[in-house]
Amino acid sequence: MMRACFAFLLVLLLCLAQAQDKAKPEFDIYSLNSIESATLTTTFFNAFYGGSFIDSTTKWDAVNQLGNKNKLGFFSLNRSEFRFAATKKFSPYVSASHQSMIGMEFPQKLFQLVFTGNNSLVGEEVQMKPSRLERWHFSTAIGGVGFQPNESIRIFAGAGPAVVYSYGKVDFGKSSFFTSVSADSVSLQLSGQYERSNSYPIVNGIGFAAELGIAGQTGQFNWKILASNLGYVWFNSKSVNSQRDSLLYFTGLNIDDLSHFSAAVDDELNQFESDLQLEGDTAKLHSSLPFMLYGQCMTQYHNLGLSLSVLQIGLPGFIPRIGFDISWPEQSKVKVVVPMKYGGYGGFNIGLGIESRIAKNITFTLCVPSLMSFSNELSPVSYILESKLTYKISRNESIF
Repeated sequence: MMRACFAFLLVLLLCLAQAQDKAKPEFDIYSLNSIESATLTTTFFNAFYGGSFIDSTTKWDAVNQLGNKNKLGFFSLNRSEFRFAATKKFSPYVSASHQSMIGMEFPQKLFQLVFTGNNSLVGEEVQMKPSRLERWHFSTAIGGVGFQPNESIRIFAGAGPAVVYSYGKVDFGKSSFFTSVSADSVSLQLSGQYERSNSYPIVNGIGFAAELGIAGQTGQFNWKILASNLGYVWFNSKSVNSQRDSLLYFTGLNIDDLSHFSAAVDDELNQFESDLQLEGDTAKLHSSLPFMLYGQCMTQYHNLGLSLSVLQIGLPGFIPRIGFDISWPEQSKVKVVVPMKYGGYGGFNIGLGIESRIAKNITFTLCVPSLMSFSNELSPVSYILESKLTYKISRNESIF
């Protein structure tokens, strides 16, 4: 459905562009996809994600690499934008985005408990702070207008509907887990909140989204600042909204007759399910979208193209992601790109890319800044793919 809508929008925009004799519009598509963690090893992640057997050595190698506060995140940001011809100082534009993102934070001891069991934590209280997860899958359609007060500055703003396909949020950072010294009892202090949109087909929530930006040229520098995902969404009354503050204490099973073993286990499991039931509380949910701030500055130095970017997303554990790209040779139709990044959900990484002018007015860029993840099995997981396609119907250079 989304692909069909996107194709229809693209055809409509191109038809509108052809209908304007003096039009000098531009169209571009941008995509950034990333799975990263600053501490979780690549070997463990690949085995876990692929459903392979994970041996004890791999598990403990992963545990030893973790710190007190760890994070793992995924995001897929896909955006298209069409800027119509300018009429005097004003020019309309439309944009569409399709975004998926997951961000989580977790402590070392909780990871150790889940993947190695509680035998190594006997007599120790495991604090679950931070234990947060937030998940989004949504699309936006924006219509707006740009204002150009002079030849080197463009200010733009727009708004439109937002459609959410799935949403989830978990925060149990105030919880703790304790195994007695004699290992004959386990207690769980559960305190936190759980939210999830109802799993209706396709659409789970609707709302609005807005964006505001400014772009310009100062000397030899082209720059742009964009604030997007400024919006709010509402979910239906069947969505889950649970809050828990409970103490669970388990001392084992008391069996008088082995013939009653199955019934005893069932009773204990039913009690746990009752205590941990998170899907029984339904209520109307509403939430702000995960905001996104993006800034970019580009220039040329001799025969090199230089680009500095900063990205911030409102997700748990996400820190400003700084990117720095070097392209060479600047005047060539095909350029080699060396992308570098730091932050987001990972640390420093470097890679390779290519930028090509595949037609007179069409430029394509593809970068993979993830080479360090393949150099060492114990290196943190980092898989990144960044691409951009720009179609300049105008022959003039523009300020974005």
